[in-house]
Formats: sequence, C-alpha cells, structure tokens
Amino acid sequence: MPIIFTGIAQMVVAQVAAVKMVVKVPYDTSTGMRVYIAGSFNSWKPGDSLFQLHRNDNGLYSITLPLFNNVHYEYKYTRGNWSNVETNADDSAIHNRMFVSKDGLLIADTVVAWKKEIKSEPSPQQAYINAMKDSTIAALKPQLSEMQNLLKSYVQNWLSDKPSDGVQKKLNEEAEKKLNSIYEQIVQLLGNVMATLTSEQKAELKKILDAPQDKNDFINTLGNGIQKVTSSSK
Repeated sequence: MPIIFTGIAQMVVAQVAAVKMVVKVPYDTSTGMRVYIAGSFNSWKPGDSLFQLHRNDNGLYSITLPLFNNVHYEYKYTRGNWSNVETNADDSAIHNRMFVSKDGLLIADTVVAWKKEIKSEPSPQQAYINAMKDSTIAALKPQLSEMQNLLKSYVQNWLSDKPSDGVQKKLNEEAEKKLNSIYEQIVQLLGNVMATLTSEQKAELKKILDAPQDKNDFINTLGNGIQKVTSSSK
C-alpha cells in the first residue's frame, strides 16, 4: 500500500506546475491598492483573495500559481472587480492574456492602464432629492448636538451622590420632545421624496421592498431602491 500511495503522489506532483507571474502596474496605482489575477484557473473571479498579488520592494507585483502542467490558460489583471480591469491606454478592452503552463515558468507582464471609472451625473429628480436630504441633515445637526448634551446631563445625574428622580423625569420629557422633532423631520423628508415618484416608480419601489430581504436592513433597501428607481429619470 505505501508503494501505491507513493506512486499516486508522484503522479500528482508531476502534473503540477509552479508558474510565477510578475507584473508592472501603472504609476498611478497607489501603494495600498490590491491587485489580482483572474483567469480560467479560478473561474474568472476578479477579486479572489487566493489570487491576490503581493507587492515587492521594487514596486512590482507577483504571485506563484500552482497549475496543471502543459495546460493552456487565459487571464487578466484586475483591482478586485471587472469595472477596474486592465485596459489599453485608450481605455479599450484588451484581449485575454495566454500561456501554456510549465513548471518553473516566469511570466513578466505590464499593465498599461486600469479601466476608468465612469461617474454618471444624477438625474434632475435625484438632484432634487439630494438637495432635500442635505437640507434636512443640516437642520438636524444642531438637534443631534443637543441630544448629545442631553445624554451628558443624564450621565451627570446618574453619577451624582444622590441621583434625582425629578431631574430624570425632566430629562425624559426633553428627550421625548427632541426625538419626536427629529423623527417628524425624517418622516417629512421621506414623504417629500415619495411625492416626487411617479406611479411607475412607486410600483417598482414596492416590488423592491416586497422582495425577500433582511428584516434589519430595511433602511438600506429603501435607500438603494429609491436610488434605483430614480436613476433613469430625465
């Protein structure tokens, strides 16, 4: 049996090729930026942590890939997703890089440029909603500061030698008023946002909110839903 296992192990080792990839990245790639390799060897996953390259002292990035020997592979370099994949200097897509694996093979590549991030301008509807949101946030800042001072008063009362029930009651009344005021402004903002939606947008948003979701993530779902249904408005 040991002879059989040894023979199998030798066959496996013989099929594995250690291929080292060394790549020079664009000068504007920040030091802390992560660089990955994605290809037919990892199902083209652009941000696979097992295929993250390591930055060397000379500024080059490298990784050694354990691959099957004498196999044709294709690949590209990314910064973690396909929206930040390597491109030609004019931002056009490049063809897949290719090689045939061989143990001890060293491949030196150069990434000319990373795909440029396309920033879209907000629609008029989104711009109007953003202006309302900014106005509400500006109005809430002083009240949030007052809530912090109120919390300080709570703590001071609790830490006194004889905490006062009367002071506690008064603070509770003030806190209730301030919280009601803050909540009313937030509800008013949401009401104003909903008033900007068309019947088609409301129907689309309702589908998003009715879809299965984490019950504790309603706020994010609502915000993302509003962003989605208003993104195409003109």
